[in-house]
Formats: sequence, C-alpha cells, structure tokens
Amino acid sequence: RDADQYAEAESPVGLLFERFDSAAPLEEYQARAEPLRTYAPFGLTVPDRTLDYVFHGKAVRTLGFSVLTEAQGISDHLPLLIELDLR
Repeated sequence: RDADQYAEAESPVGLLFERFDSAAPLEEYQARAEPLRTYAPFGLTVPDRTLDYVFHGKAVRTLGFSVLTEAQGISDHLPLLIELDLR
C-alpha cells in the first residue's frame, strides 16, 4: 500500500487546527476515521487516508461535512461536501 510510505505520527496540518476551526473534528482525524478518508489511489476500491481538509474562521459554523465516496474513480481525491452557516 502506498499509505505505508507516509509517517503520520504527527499531523502536518497541526498548526491549521490550532489557528482555525475545522469542518470535521480533530478527534475524528486523529482516530483516522474511515468516513474522513479522501484519497483513493487508482486501483483501490476504498480510500486509504485523509489528504483533504477544510478550515474556516471562527465566525463560520459547520453544519455538515461528508466525503462523497460515490464520486470515486473520477479522481484519486474524493470531493468533500460541507454545509456552512455564514451568518
């Protein structure tokens, strides 16, 4: 597997989690939750890691977040669907 070549002991996006709010909770990313996996190398049938994140400012609130797994095969990155409250 390709993912074995990437060390994930410490998140390279850790500073972003400190400065901004994330569309999905940090705890879910740290748990390597399957629903947050966004990278599916061509030839694999399921995503094997998370490479895509969405961050926003404190005035914005996340209402919903999902990875569109049904779009697999179009790209090796799966699209994200985020619903935000901008009020």
